[in-house]
Amino acid sequence: MKKTLFRGFKPVFAFTARQNIKSKGFLATTIIVGLIMFAIPFGANVYMGYEAKKDASESVEEFEGGVADTEGYINSIYFVNNTKLPDEQIKTALDSYCIENKTSIAVVFGHDENESHILKNAAEVLKTSQVIYSITLEDDKYKIKAYVEDGNEDAEARAQDISEYMSAGLPGISYAMAGLDMDTIANIAAGGHNTVTRAGQQAEGIGVILVKTLLPMLVGLLLYMIINMSAQSVTKVVIAEKTSKLMETLLTSAMPYGIVAGKILAVTLIAIAQMLLWLLSLVIGFAAGHLAAKSICPDYENMIIMVIDMIRESCAGAFGITSVILGVFMLMLGFLFYCVYAGFIGTFVQKVEDLSVTQLFLVFPLMVCWLAAYMAPVLENDILFGFVRLFPMTSPFSIPADVIVGNVGIFMAAGSIVILLVFTAVMILLTGYMYKKRVFR
Repeated sequence: MKKTLFRGFKPVFAFTARQNIKSKGFLATTIIVGLIMFAIPFGANVYMGYEAKKDASESVEEFEGGVADTEGYINSIYFVNNTKLPDEQIKTALDSYCIENKTSIAVVFGHDENESHILKNAAEVLKTSQVIYSITLEDDKYKIKAYVEDGNEDAEARAQDISEYMSAGLPGISYAMAGLDMDTIANIAAGGHNTVTRAGQQAEGIGVILVKTLLPMLVGLLLYMIINMSAQSVTKVVIAEKTSKLMETLLTSAMPYGIVAGKILAVTLIAIAQMLLWLLSLVIGFAAGHLAAKSICPDYENMIIMVIDMIRESCAGAFGITSVILGVFMLMLGFLFYCVYAGFIGTFVQKVEDLSVTQLFLVFPLMVCWLAAYMAPVLENDILFGFVRLFPMTSPFSIPADVIVGNVGIFMAAGSIVILLVFTAVMILLTGYMYKKRVFR
């Protein structure tokens, strides 16, 4: 049999992969974490959907008795105004609703009636009015509550629509009472933000600011966590047979380079597959939760989607399919590089008891490189920025985020990937060489 440099890679890879998959708790951890990753965004979206529905209209309560509205249209309302808003302003808002929906509503106003009074007289009032509304001012917020007859689902739906319309129009009514014109009211509703811009530069939108401050940190933290989760496992599999009699038998059928490459790649690819499964669970949970929230409240607006859209408008090419694929690939390649580096550190370990001491040589460079990549955009130093994008120990923390937001072109990203691939290959060879030296010394 020809002695190749990586002889024995396949059997070592397959054996290590099987051992890791069969290890205690691997399957349970994968499934449980996957379910948690699904449940968190799903539950958050559903909760926000219910909150959006609650905010749109405080509630719709049902009562027995009253006259059924078989057509489903509301044409008579008893409106209890417990605020300082003029009845005329409320009537104007209702008239606007009627114009938009091509209907007409007769309104009778009541004043200074608390909820217990409304509940006491609801059955009698609902004989002549299809819906009872009350408006109150609590904690500087207007709250509208609607009461409809029991079993009248059409009237309930219409009451919900009117409540949402009124809730959206109340700020404008308040501003109008203060004597503001429509243009001023529109400017107030639009809100605003401020930025500080150097002379000669274009003002950056809030989406760009969010990306430059948050995304590099999040991507760096993600890479840091997955490396810490798997680096010790890589080191352990590298030193597993160094002190046992199995090493002599193993080296008769495999080269040191094949042993190291097989062990490291097996652990790394399993960890990557596990992380991709968790990421997929997160995405599916987010999408399912968004659809569920939309079914609960059709007017629900997902904040994360709004932020992504804002970033896309601020940065051309941000969050495109190509940029996301390149970013994820660079992230996985960086993880592979650091796993190989962890294996290299493991070649200097003779006993498992010494493993904790050698981890300092992994954790410290890891933290320094992440901080350098994170601080480069903040310091706005072009030389430092270029260095962290090309240096193989910092580029995994910088390039993925830069590609996703469109700050790095294809050639720069390709150059960083090529450099990282070369250094990873060299690190594998160096690890195999040190592994051989430490075994046969």
